[in-house]
Amino acid sequence: MTKFFPSLRKSLACMVVFALAAFFFAESANAQGIPKPAGENWKPESVAVSALNQQIAAMDQQLLGPPNEPLLYKRKFYGIIVFNLEQGQAVLNAVNNSYLKFVSQGSYGTSASSQVEIPNPLSVAVWQDYHQEVTTLLQND
Repeated sequence: MTKFFPSLRKSLACMVVFALAAFFFAESANAQGIPKPAGENWKPESVAVSALNQQIAAMDQQLLGPPNEPLLYKRKFYGIIVFNLEQGQAVLNAVNNSYLKFVSQGSYGTSASSQVEIPNPLSVAVWQDYHQEVTTLLQND
C-alpha cells in the first residue's frame, strides 16, 4: 500500500505539470494566431457589407494605377469577408475566416504564406494591420 501512494503523488504531480504546460502552450499559440479585437460591438451584417463594398470600390480605383501587390491582397481579403457575410457568417467569423485564408493559424515569422489557402508575399505584421483596419471599420463606434 505504501508503494501505491508515492506513485499516485508522482502521477498527480505529472498531470498538474502537464496541464499547466498545455495551458501555457495554448496561450502562446493563441497569441501567435488571429489578432483579438478590442470590442464585441459589431455592425449588422448588411451595414458591414455596405462599408466593405465602399472600401473595395476605393481600392479598385487605386488599383487602376501602378501595380500595388499589397493593396491587391487587401482587396481580396475584404472581398472574401463580403463573401463570408453574404453566406450568413457573423461579422467576427467572416473577418477571422478570411484572415486565415492568407495567414496560417500559428504564423509568427516574416511571411504569411506557409500552408495557407491563398499564398502571398506579405508579412504577418501587414496582415495584422489589415485585420485591425477591418475590425475598426466593422465595429460600432
